[in-house]
Amino acid sequence: FPEPMPLIALGIGGIVFALTSSSPALGTRLTAVILAGALALAPLFPLIVRPVANLFFGPSDPVIASLRVWRNIIFNDPLRLVTGYGFETALRGRAVGLLPVNAPQSLLFEIWYELGVVGAWAGAVALLFGVIGSGRDHPPLVPGVMAAFASAFALAVLGIGTTEMWWFTALATLLLVFVAAERGQFRTKRPKAVLRLRAANDA
Repeated sequence: FPEPMPLIALGIGGIVFALTSSSPALGTRLTAVILAGALALAPLFPLIVRPVANLFFGPSDPVIASLRVWRNIIFNDPLRLVTGYGFETALRGRAVGLLPVNAPQSLLFEIWYELGVVGAWAGAVALLFGVIGSGRDHPPLVPGVMAAFASAFALAVLGIGTTEMWWFTALATLLLVFVAAERGQFRTKRPKAVLRLRAANDA
């Protein structure tokens, strides 16, 4: 059976694509608010989602265990929610044993663990305006752009290795595809041939 993570991300992208195709303005704003809100309020997930998920998956589920680790980090050192631990400490912490091996690998956890509320909220604001700004130009591409935002964010949230080289290569390739599609849009007006006709008459 295929891995569930890509299927979930593609499913989310498909829903966003359908919503934005029917209502570009609503789809763009909703995508921007959900993505930015998830980043800004991520520390609430282990406090709210874990008890609910525990009822469905059981305490031995790996996802529940990783959320439990995040919850313990929050309560053991709440000041670090403001300051963070510094760049690359999530990766190095696992290597030297400062973080449990089952700590979340989600982008949300890594941003909050390394940058704290200052970096996370700054990133949320940048993400909000970035998504909204990308939905203002080139209307035919807006549904695909929003779906790409949603799918990529979902993969990062679900714990894909964002430090892997193929991750950056995939994002760069996706960017090139959208640029090529934008530059390859058909003209909305017929090219004018008046000057050519005048030149022919003068000859």
